[in-house]
Amino acid sequence: MSVAEQRCKLEELINLHDGFLEMLLKSCRRGGKDHLNEDDVLAGDDCENWLVCLLTKAKVTRCQAEILLHGYISQETLSSLLKWFREAKAPKLRLVAAACICILGMVDRHFTETVFEVASEAVNVEIPCWVYEQPNYLLGVRLECGIPLSLYTLRLLTGDLDPMGPQLAIHSVIQKASRSDQIVCKAICRAVEGTIDPHNSLRLQAWDIVEGIAGAEKTALEWSALLNIHHFQVKAENELNALEESFQTGHTNVQATKHAHSAWRSLTCRAIKEATHTPLGLDVFALARNCIYEGCRVMFQMPPGEGMTEHKQRVLVTASGVQHLNDAAYCLERCLSMQHGKKGGLGDFDTFPSAHKYALAMLKWFKWYLCAIDQEALIRHEMAPSEQNERVPCHGPSEVCRDLLAVLSVVMSSSVNPELMTAGLPAAVALARLLNSEGSPESMPGLQAIKSNGPYGHRKTLFVPSQPRNFKDQKNHVLVSHVELGDAKARQIGAEHLKAAIALLSKNSQPLVMQTASSPQDLGGSTTAWEAVWLYKSMTIN
Repeated sequence: MSVAEQRCKLEELINLHDGFLEMLLKSCRRGGKDHLNEDDVLAGDDCENWLVCLLTKAKVTRCQAEILLHGYISQETLSSLLKWFREAKAPKLRLVAAACICILGMVDRHFTETVFEVASEAVNVEIPCWVYEQPNYLLGVRLECGIPLSLYTLRLLTGDLDPMGPQLAIHSVIQKASRSDQIVCKAICRAVEGTIDPHNSLRLQAWDIVEGIAGAEKTALEWSALLNIHHFQVKAENELNALEESFQTGHTNVQATKHAHSAWRSLTCRAIKEATHTPLGLDVFALARNCIYEGCRVMFQMPPGEGMTEHKQRVLVTASGVQHLNDAAYCLERCLSMQHGKKGGLGDFDTFPSAHKYALAMLKWFKWYLCAIDQEALIRHEMAPSEQNERVPCHGPSEVCRDLLAVLSVVMSSSVNPELMTAGLPAAVALARLLNSEGSPESMPGLQAIKSNGPYGHRKTLFVPSQPRNFKDQKNHVLVSHVELGDAKARQIGAEHLKAAIALLSKNSQPLVMQTASSPQDLGGSTTAWEAVWLYKSMTIN
């Protein structure tokens, strides 16, 4: 059956579902009324339990079908769920509505403020014991887990590095859930953390799922891809440990290094393929984020500290490092194509649109960097020439700068943006590094780089906004400065953009005090936040 035929069939089933439910309600009689409608059930606090259960199951089914068909929730459906949450007398109807809003909000980010408001209120509502006896699921997530899960992940994504209240709530609901439902909750938390921090961070390691999956019931089968993803990631990380010396010094056993590079790339690609099979698809973004991190640690000086403990600071460009960057770029491109390769298919979610644009900007940067390397130098070191040679963006860093600014203009224009940590903060870090004249082969010693203004050279002067975008500032005009990469003005502007993004971070809903942060541990263990703070401090030292 083709995708078009699947869509038609699903649309037909949705219409039949709605018609059947309407007929069933009309056949019911209560309180002298010849028939009931949905509003009657909402208004009654003495409705038969079977009728409430029927209506909740019907609503959940309708939501799942709609988001599978369209990839988003219509305003009509959202309004209906909000009406349930605000007006229903039966506790189960309210909880189901809140859970649906929260779970759907993890996929469709267009009503984030509504999700935040509902989750913050509903998380304090005690869930009756009988709710656990009649489980309902939406997109593979148990409904009663959806409320604290959504609140916790949303607080993370909007910049709260240590959301203690939601964290306690999610641990509480996990303890009461079945083993398979515990795995789903932990897996989603791990995937969301992975869209923010790299795979080797302490935050991701805290959400271990391997032991749980091994002893889970068969109901966790739809999430079985998670075990494979984790398995491939661990093996890929082990290969990186074998490559670490070659990244640092360039001295290595050539055959062993080639094998390790090939293995890391193959294992990462297998993880990407598995990630497309998870119900929410968050793991694809997590793998893309890890690929960006792997590329950046070849191109840039990375900060010291826990969370990046296994990787020493990069001090020169080596052939092995360039090969790893090439592999990271390949895997990143595959991530992006796999995520958006389902256009026109069922389950076409666009969960992190700004993060996708940020990832594309970093991919352009990686490709330009690879093509600016002297390919003959790679061959002399018995490493493969860059595969990106024919696909380099013509304008190099100037185009990357434009794309990063476009990401920041969207993320920084809202007081509550679920892409602050997945796009806004990392884009600000990348922009600051670019304006600081980092990210070109000639900025670090090692392999010879092409330094002319030929096909792979780059303009060293750029036009950039003098001040970062602020959601409180509604001015239409933007002051622009003409700067040379690496000069004092460029560094100042880069630091200001970075400072504005850091200012949106918090710890347990309290403003972050950047001056007191001296390690990832002071920032909730986030390596991404630590890189931002460390870079800002290093750029503003007198």
